[in-house]
Amino acid sequence: MTADFDSLWQQLEAIPHPGPAPKPQPSTILPSRQARIYRRLLDGRQVALALAWTAFILLPILSIAGGDPVSLWSVGGIGLLCLCCVLAIPTDTSAFQKRLHAAEAEWKTVETEWEQCAGPRSFETKKLQLLDLRNEWNSLPDQEEEKMEALRDVQWDTQRQQFLSGFPIHEADIFNVGDPRLKALHDAKVKTAADITTEENLARIQGIGPSIGKTLVDWRKTLQSGFEFDPTEPLLPAQVDGVKADIGTQARDLELQLRLGIADLERTLARIQKVRSRGTSTLNAEFDQYQKARNEVALLS
Repeated sequence: MTADFDSLWQQLEAIPHPGPAPKPQPSTILPSRQARIYRRLLDGRQVALALAWTAFILLPILSIAGGDPVSLWSVGGIGLLCLCCVLAIPTDTSAFQKRLHAAEAEWKTVETEWEQCAGPRSFETKKLQLLDLRNEWNSLPDQEEEKMEALRDVQWDTQRQQFLSGFPIHEADIFNVGDPRLKALHDAKVKTAADITTEENLARIQGIGPSIGKTLVDWRKTLQSGFEFDPTEPLLPAQVDGVKADIGTQARDLELQLRLGIADLERTLARIQKVRSRGTSTLNAEFDQYQKARNEVALLS
């Protein structure tokens, strides 16, 4: 393994976190002129309702007290006029409620999209994926040791095969195995005692048959009885080189993935920053519309 991965990881750690998505800036949003006029009408209606009740309460009192007809007619007229005003002024605020519901739904949509595009979630997700690469990189020494242990576990079989491969079939004096059968075995890649497996496999070779197959297997077993395992013998260099080459390939692949991941993470950060710089004004405008609708409903409540 090379040290490129560690230097790349330091480069990754130097990429700053974008932080949370900016929130809309609070501002003083006044209700619309329509809502303010409607509020004045509602206030006037309350005053008119109070005057109407007052007039209708005063009428019987003045009548009992012997008030003059002019006063009674004046109070009655005022009460009637106020009652007409109460009935004429509308109290339905459903249009403002509908406007608030629409603005609230629009704001929630904008807020969700803003969090997805301007929030740090995509950045954090990509960085977590790169952290998996780091963990896999750190596990490479353990993987190499496991592969070496696996080689040691099969070292007996490896030594045995190496021992048997030192006995070419054409040099052995095996009964009834002449040049034609030697050629058939050679064509089937059965050249040494190490290549001899089972009687069934040998019997499939043209010209060998079960009898010769058994003879060859018995010859291999006779040779194998002279094999002695040496636990101190080092692993075959080709096997060790194969393991190291495999680990090296994994290391280079992880380095390439990390290099590409860093570039992708930098692009993600740049995209988030671009969205924030260009979209903040739109975010504030949408939030102002929502706040305006809320203020209107609150004003009319």
